[in-house]
Amino acid sequence: MKTLDWTIRSENDWNIPAQFLANTLQPGTVVWLFGPMGVGKTTLVQRICTHLGCIDPIQSPSFAIMNQYLCGTVPVYHADLYRIEHEDELWDTGIYPLLEEASGIFFIEWPQRIPERIRAEFQPAYIANLDIMPDYERSFHLILP
Repeated sequence: MKTLDWTIRSENDWNIPAQFLANTLQPGTVVWLFGPMGVGKTTLVQRICTHLGCIDPIQSPSFAIMNQYLCGTVPVYHADLYRIEHEDELWDTGIYPLLEEASGIFFIEWPQRIPERIRAEFQPAYIANLDIMPDYERSFHLILP
């Protein structure tokens, strides 16, 4: 399993991993985004979508649970499952049929809200672990499928 690591010291530093992912992701790809609130998960998705050619503003799906964008000809789904408390609520979001359809690229914040047995069905996936470091820097550890 290959891993990549970046240290994000400024807003511009997000562009390097974002460009890498934009060049790598294909329809059907799932990216699990782990990390505490405020670490930059949505910022990363915004930067990736910019590199993918999205012209719509990319907004946090915190209250909508899931947003959909068209980046060029590829649909992008961005879900924030932080507020999900029970598995039944996941069905209500409509995320499962979209994941099974595999026609787009999926970014899922707080994937630990999805039961492991279901997450395992959507492997291989990119696993992004983000963390806050001293001096407001961010660490970004990416596990490639």
